[in-house]
Amino acid sequence: MGNKQEELEAIVQWENYDIVAIMETRWDDLHNWSAAMDGYKLFRRDRQGRRGGGVALCVGCFDCLELDDGDDRVECLWVRIRGKANKADKVGVCYRPPNQDEEADEIFYKQLGEVSQSLALVLMGDFNLPDVCWKYNRAKRKQSRRFLECVEENFLTQLPPELEDSDGEQNEAPIIQGEMVSDLLHHLDTHKSMGLGGIHPRVLKELAEVLTKPLSFIDQQSWLTREVPVDWKLANVTSIYKKGQKEDPRNYRPV
Repeated sequence: MGNKQEELEAIVQWENYDIVAIMETRWDDLHNWSAAMDGYKLFRRDRQGRRGGGVALCVGCFDCLELDDGDDRVECLWVRIRGKANKADKVGVCYRPPNQDEEADEIFYKQLGEVSQSLALVLMGDFNLPDVCWKYNRAKRKQSRRFLECVEENFLTQLPPELEDSDGEQNEAPIIQGEMVSDLLHHLDTHKSMGLGGIHPRVLKELAEVLTKPLSFIDQQSWLTREVPVDWKLANVTSIYKKGQKEDPRNYRPV
């Protein structure tokens, strides 16, 4: 994981995923990351005897149990998750090194066949088989074709089947235009009271040209980092009575 550990933790907590699969953890006995993922149960399988590799699953609020396959020659991890109505599913994560031999591949295929027999299965992983064409279910290399055969034998489906073509614009963070920030500052209502920051709207309006650049930068960074400055979350809230029984909190609105 290296320096990506804190970044992954922040993304997981922000998105509130139910299950997170991690490949190439590169952990060993010196790493104990379970305490850092609040609200998740950590299952891990570290690579034995060599550096690198390793897989892990972080599972949220589910009744779950790790399934022991008893073979460390392949980097796989299988977990049974019990859901509603006492139904159980299996989730697996696998990392296949690019130079893995056919013997290790067959061990993985055997495990996959066993875990996919009785329960619904979701398999995630990095199999390092770049020549596989999921659209036509074809591959050039022998090992890749064997992998596709195993997928078909166990009635598995690739999701998503392929990535959608995109120019990338819809996935990029919006650019905060200085003109927009300046316009908002110039149209502030000077009759409003100041907030907890102690700066009156008239001051912000009069200093719009000076404040436009730093405020635009702060707004842009907030978009990019998905973080809101702590001071922006503070407010003076007063409960205003609307109607009905004054003892009922639902009859008040915040201002």
